Parts: sequence; C-alpha cells; structure tokens
Amino acid sequence: MADELLVERRGDALWLTMNRPERRNAINPALLGAFESVLGAIPDGVRAVVLTGAGPSFCAGADLEWMAAQAMSDVEATAGSRRVSALFAAYDALPVPLVARINGPAVGGGVGLAAIADVAVAAEGATFQLAEVLVGLVPAMISPYVTRRVGPGRAREWVLTAERLDAGTALSWGLVGAVVPPEKLDETVEQRLALLRRGAPGALAAAKAFMRRVEGLAPPAVAEEAIKVISERRTTAEARERAAAFLAGKKKT
Repeated sequence: MADELLVERRGDALWLTMNRPERRNAINPALLGAFESVLGAIPDGVRAVVLTGAGPSFCAGADLEWMAAQAMSDVEATAGSRRVSALFAAYDALPVPLVARINGPAVGGGVGLAAIADVAVAAEGATFQLAEVLVGLVPAMISPYVTRRVGPGRAREWVLTAERLDAGTALSWGLVGAVVPPEKLDETVEQRLALLRRGAPGALAAAKAFMRRVEGLAPPAVAEEAIKVISERRTTAEARERAAAFLAGKKKT
C-alpha cells in the first residue's frame, strides 16, 4: 500500500489514515490510487472501515498545487473526474459501515468524505468548507452526498457562499453525528464501533443498500422496495438465528 494511505487492521475494524500531513492530506493521484487498492483488498471479518487524517487536518480535498502543475486535455480531465466520482460512489456503497474520524479541517472533497460516512465524529476544533467556487471550481461530485446529509437548501447556500463552518454548526446541520474534545475522539469512535458491532453483518449491508436504493423514489416505490427487502431478510439464516437468540434471551429474563 502506498505511503500516502496508512492501512491498519485493528481487531475487526480497518483504519485508513490519509498520510500527507504536509499537504493537509490533499488528494493526489497516489492517494487516489491507494484508496482504490483498498476496495479490492478488504480482509474477511472486517466489520467497519474508519477513515481519518494524519497530522492536524482531516482532508483538504483535491491537491490544487498538483492540479495547477498539470496540463490536461479535456479527455484527461474527464477521465480523472470519472475516476474520483467512481471512488466516492464505491466508498459510499461499502457493505460495511464507514466511520469518519474527523480530526481537523475538512475542505472540498474532505467534506465529501465526511458526507459519505455512515457515522461521522468530529473533534471540537474541526472546520468544514466547500471552497470550490473560490478557486473557480464547482463541488459537483460531492454535492449530492452533502445534500443528502444537510438538505438541498443548506447545501445550495453553502456551495455558493463557501462559508467555513465550525464543528458545532456541522453537528446542528447533521453533517456529523457527534462533536467531542480532541482527546475524546478515539474513545468516541470506539464507542460507535461497539454500537455497530451489535448489528448482524448481513443486515447492516442490506440496510445500507436499501437506503441507497430508495433515495429520491416516490412513496409507492419505496414501499415496494421495503416489502422486498423485509421478505428477503426474514428468510435468511442470519435473521432466523438472531431472532431465535433474542427470543431465547428474553425468555430467560
């Protein structure tokens, strides 16, 4: 695995640490490639993936210094954009929960990484900014994920104003689920992992897939998908075993 992304197995969790602190963990081709490599090499038994940044920053988004140094054709730029878009979609669709440990500022694509996480915990000093319009760009690839978390009205205003949000505002907007002192960040992440471990692995994967499928669907279509997924899950060995264990425990008390 490239040095730009540190991959560490901690029990049943896979920790991914963006390791470009001198560039505020900005995403360049090497880091992008390392993220892609992880997708095809998640070990058996991993129950969650934790994403964080080395040093004082979480992620500064795309490496603008690298971008400015490149002379790309339209074809190359389009190919690069497709690659980044596919990466966000793949991590959004992970069958295991994705936990964002937001240790510092998140900008642009860093906000996108926070938005695709199933669980996001931020340190009190973390900040969040969609700064693309300030440098002549548009947060097009990440805005659907941000909109899903904070709502279309807030997302639209935020994209246009490029306001820097503090962690408390990010919490009130629903971008993150918890804000804690920096020294409590790891403890809180471990608490969230403990909660996630209580769920049956197959059920967690099915729940994530279901919620993605029903995004934007009309209520009748949502109802049909709900009927389908419940019917499928009720017949699985996992569900039968979990239900039997629950009932047995309840009877004992």
